[in-house]
Amino acid sequence: MSETSESNVNPAAFPFWPHHVRFWQANTQDDVGRPLWIGAATYDAGVGISYTTGQITHHIAAEVDKERDKLIADLQQTGALVIQWIDSFQPTHEGRNGGGDRFVTDGKLGVIEER
Repeated sequence: MSETSESNVNPAAFPFWPHHVRFWQANTQDDVGRPLWIGAATYDAGVGISYTTGQITHHIAAEVDKERDKLIADLQQTGALVIQWIDSFQPTHEGRNGGGDRFVTDGKLGVIEER
């Protein structure tokens, strides 16, 4: 399959859009009173049966840092954000997520802030 951009693809003609970003608002604020948001970026590598529930689900690609890095690179293009890194945020560098999919990470956390 060739690489496409969201702007030239009819989502109804594509069975799933593999790049997923989700954000959740935390119950806290930063030092200047802005709400904090937690986010996750994943790449759906396919559709299959959940290892834990037996239901149909999306399975993520194991190399989770690739999608994190793609999201941060895309956001940096705006010029409106500052990116900082927290090393060793995730102490487990290899394992399985809640759905049973394997993951591999360098353990870094990207922290994004408006300029």
